[in-house]
Amino acid sequence: MTEFLLFRERVQDFYQKQDYWLLPLFRAFFAALSFFSVNAVFGHGGASGNPLLLLLLSGLCFFLPWGAVPLFAGALILADLYRVSLFFMLAAAFVFLMILLFQTAFRGGHAELIALVPLLFVLKIPYLAPALCGLFFGLMSFAPLALGTFSYYFLRFLAANAGKVTLESEPEKLVNQMAEIFLGFFEDRGMLLMIFSMVIAMLLIYTIRNMSFRNSWYTAVGAGFSALLLFVFAGSRKGLISISAPGFLLSLLFSVALSCFLTLFFHDADFRAAERLSFEDDEYFYYVKAVPKRRPPAPFPSPSKEEEREDEDEEEEEKGAEIVG
Repeated sequence: MTEFLLFRERVQDFYQKQDYWLLPLFRAFFAALSFFSVNAVFGHGGASGNPLLLLLLSGLCFFLPWGAVPLFAGALILADLYRVSLFFMLAAAFVFLMILLFQTAFRGGHAELIALVPLLFVLKIPYLAPALCGLFFGLMSFAPLALGTFSYYFLRFLAANAGKVTLESEPEKLVNQMAEIFLGFFEDRGMLLMIFSMVIAMLLIYTIRNMSFRNSWYTAVGAGFSALLLFVFAGSRKGLISISAPGFLLSLLFSVALSCFLTLFFHDADFRAAERLSFEDDEYFYYVKAVPKRRPPAPFPSPSKEEEREDEDEEEEEKGAEIVG
């Protein structure tokens, strides 16, 4: 355990000293993963299938804020849709505009989560998303979490249906066909259940981790993933969600392990050394529970050369006194 604490201290010290470059590098790397995941899900080639363009956009994200990542991802999707179906591109642009307006309306920030959640779906660990939001991003992150989950299902929907509508159809037929296709998507109860499950798990994790009992963060992780397990299995039994039980359990367990590791790395509190303090001012009495962060034991300071010389001089004086005596 001491070696892990020392390693964590070194990593945190290195990040604090080099965060000016590390954060933009991480943002560019995250952007590259997000853009390539768009191509993996959409699969229609075009702009999202051009690796040089994706790398160029990722490099631009090095200099831009986090919100540029989902904006560039949306632009890549629209460029690909333009090659396949103009009407689908216009419909997708309207949906993306609604996502932007919803995200702006809640003013919770963390727009990067709209790109992160689909990436976690592609990596087969989507259940990590509510844990990250509840533990590290705050209450208002439920909005980008829900929008990110919706975006992943919408991307799959576009990949499966983009080629079904062409300009050769009559206008009336075209409108009816588009309405029927999009109405089926928005009535997808499996997608609605997944969004509901993600948000409920995130709110549960956020609520419990803010409580002041021992190991509240680990309890929050357990409660949140238990809720996810319950909702997803219930949806599977009702036929709303199609899952592979072994794959789902493996993804859930991996997400639990990663959440616990992140909690240990960023929020390792030493509850055994907790102290209760009380003080007052002119208006209030304050009762505080102070829980220190777990730190590696301080190394014993090595004696300096001057101290070693002083010890040698003292030893020589003692020997001289013994001889005289």
